[in-house]
Amino acid sequence: MYKSPGPSDRIINGKPSKGYPWVASLQMSGGSHFCGGALIAPSVVLTAGHCVIGLGASEISVQIGSQKLDDAKDLGTRYNVQSIYIPENFMLTHNPQGKGLIDLSNDIAILKLSKVSTLPTIKLDFDDIQKKSGDLVTAMGYGRVGGEIANQSPRPLNEVKLQISPDNYCENIFQMFNKTQSLCLIGTDDNMNGSTCKGDSGGPLLFQNMAIGVVSYGKLGCSGGVSVFTKISAYSEFIKQFI
Repeated sequence: MYKSPGPSDRIINGKPSKGYPWVASLQMSGGSHFCGGALIAPSVVLTAGHCVIGLGASEISVQIGSQKLDDAKDLGTRYNVQSIYIPENFMLTHNPQGKGLIDLSNDIAILKLSKVSTLPTIKLDFDDIQKKSGDLVTAMGYGRVGGEIANQSPRPLNEVKLQISPDNYCENIFQMFNKTQSLCLIGTDDNMNGSTCKGDSGGPLLFQNMAIGVVSYGKLGCSGGVSVFTKISAYSEFIKQFI
């Protein structure tokens, strides 16, 4: 996840997940986790565009169904990637002064796996299901719970409850926030600092048992309990080409 805006490293103030067998870990050829994703069809993984821009399919593998990465007893299933698809209008512009981003838009991507998976898939919100400010949603990713060492191994799948915020809240913080393609999320009343962070990028946001968003960006240092997610319903036509 990009924080300040620039990318996200871990779930902040989260807890171990209850189990989501379709959650994916994107890994470099050496096996190191760098982003999240979700299995949305038997051979298709949804993630964020900024996770895979500039990478070749042969450089990435996907591990699906693990509750703890690097746990020899819980390796899930690993797949090679055959193809990567990113919208033509994807935009990623770094700040020339070296801090964060100037623009990150249309931040979504599809990974076509080299073989069909038999694991469960997650349903997507193509119809922009009705939701309102204050509704609770769930984000998840492979990272540390606040206070634990960053390189903890095995890395558990953590989740955090967030709440939908009025669009103008993110518009006041992030100049590049676009309400037609993004969702604004903040911490809950009893967990104000709840957030996603680098390494959670590309992971899913759940509401009513459907994925409604993809982790995109947030504040520098993962502070402030605010996160921006790519809105899946805004990219329904792009996604439906591959499923």
